[in-house]
Amino acid sequence: MFGKFFNEKNKKRVFLDYASATPVRKEVVEAMAEYSSYHFANPSALYIQAREAKDIMQKARADVQDF
Repeated sequence: MFGKFFNEKNKKRVFLDYASATPVRKEVVEAMAEYSSYHFANPSALYIQAREAKDIMQKARADVQDF
């Protein structure tokens, strides 16, 4: 049944559901590693770590908006 989702010539999987999951580039994983481990907080909350997370998120948005 699922054989049709594989390219029989080179045996690579053809993924057709990028709406639910997308591979992440190595550069993005490396850039996010620190934030995933140390700066995780709800940016909508009021405590200090949350305000720091919000500042980081706003800077990231500014960095990529002109990309």
